Amino acid sequence: MYAELPIGISGYYRDEHQAAIETSGWFAWSKEKDKPRRFDRDWEGLESMVGLRPHRFLDYARFEALATSLGLDTP
Repeated sequence: MYAELPIGISGYYRDEHQAAIETSGWFAWSKEKDKPRRFDRDWEGLESMVGLRPHRFLDYARFEALATSLGLDTP
């Protein structure tokens, strides 16, 4: 039986995303997801993508920790 992984194993980005990452060190965008096999009412159909340069990794980790502690939604 196939079940979707809770964390994706690959990600796709466009040239403009790469350019934004190079300019500021990190960049976030949303991407439409395919409808899951088991439809959930809370499914929004969007996935947040974050690209970053290695020197910004700790900044991203701090941002993620703060957003989680505040209970912010992904968007």
